[in-house]
Amino acid sequence: MTPRQHEALKSIEKFINEKGYSPSYEELMPIFNIKSKSGVNRIVMQLVDRGKIKFLKYRARSIELINGS
Repeated sequence: MTPRQHEALKSIEKFINEKGYSPSYEELMPIFNIKSKSGVNRIVMQLVDRGKIKFLKYRARSIELINGS
């Protein structure tokens, strides 16, 4: 996992622990310091490919951490 992906995963985990629900792409944009939703999607999908999170398509706030990540 790249340092960027690791940082993104920890940021998602922190958000979920603090708020009790997963972040939207718009909420992740400033956290990741990215200016587009497509950039956020790229990082999220990389984490899905690495088996670190689940991403349910067509649902808002559907990022779930996978145990053991």
